[in-house]
Amino acid sequence: GTFSGGTAEAAPLNPAPGPVTPRAVVPTKSVSYIVRITLECALSFLDWGGRSDGRSTHMILEHLKPAKVIIVHGSEAATQELRSFCVKKVTEPDNTFAPKVGEAVQASSDTNIYRIKLDSELAKGLAFMR
Repeated sequence: GTFSGGTAEAAPLNPAPGPVTPRAVVPTKSVSYIVRITLECALSFLDWGGRSDGRSTHMILEHLKPAKVIIVHGSEAATQELRSFCVKKVTEPDNTFAPKVGEAVQASSDTNIYRIKLDSELAKGLAFMR
């Protein structure tokens, strides 16, 4: 839609005594929307139940390219080998976890950066501002 707005002039919280010098007026405006969107996401749990070899596991992980990997239930050597593979080919080191038995893992994300795909017609109409 279209919006009309004015300018806002900021006043100091504790004005200094004496003559007032004019300040530059900077137009500012805050607009907020409530938008209903469809969000498509997935959480994958892969349980091979011992029916997969290392090569096929590597191929599946390379194909899926998960953002985070938590490796559990394996020998220490196999777990470390899979973690090394994931760090080299699949994820970042900080996003590949191989906790010891009973060790807790913080798997949540503390970032608010999301990747979205927009329809090309919608993307053409966007005006990015800094």
